[in-house]
Amino acid sequence: MLSFKDFHNQSINQFKIGDRVRNCNPDCEHYGSTGIITQILDLIDKKIPDNVVGKAVRYRCDCCGDSWKEGDELEKTAEQLELL
Repeated sequence: MLSFKDFHNQSINQFKIGDRVRNCNPDCEHYGSTGIITQILDLIDKKIPDNVVGKAVRYRCDCCGDSWKEGDELEKTAEQLELL
């Protein structure tokens, strides 16, 4: 069984800058948004500033929706995204 950290690292490692992704989290206000990855970001523990607790993906939207527009940059954890 994978630890949470190993699962997260396995998930984030599938994404690369320039990949096209879709938000596949039906509970998210940005569900269905698509775009091109522009950055992979460290998630920092607010209580321990030098402690990286995970990664996030930033992508520039290439479509419009009710709560986003083309060109917006959104940040999501890897678990909320799928490659296109």
